[in-house]
Amino acid sequence: MPRSARWCALPTTPISRRTLRASSSHVAAFSLLALTNLLWAGNWVLGRALRDSLDPVSLNFWRWFIALAVLTPFGLRAVAGKGEILRRHAGILALLGMGIAGVWALGRRSHPA
Repeated sequence: MPRSARWCALPTTPISRRTLRASSSHVAAFSLLALTNLLWAGNWVLGRALRDSLDPVSLNFWRWFIALAVLTPFGLRAVAGKGEILRRHAGILALLGMGIAGVWALGRRSHPA
């Protein structure tokens, strides 16, 4: 190799697959954090825009309905094939669901719109 070519070449360091996976997982994590902030901000802006045309209960219903429609495919994929576990813990799941609904109803009653 000629002397000039040897001095032009940039030094290279080997990059392991583990390093690439770690850097891509950091990018994915920060992207999801940015997406979360973007969705929260969009929710706030949309809520402000629609507050005069919809009553608060309808606005809340549609927010939760859209969130349910978007997240259901991910949730169903996660619980697919786990029917036995769901049946075994059905009581605690029902109790948690009623507790969440009760807290929401109590909050609506004590802080009417």
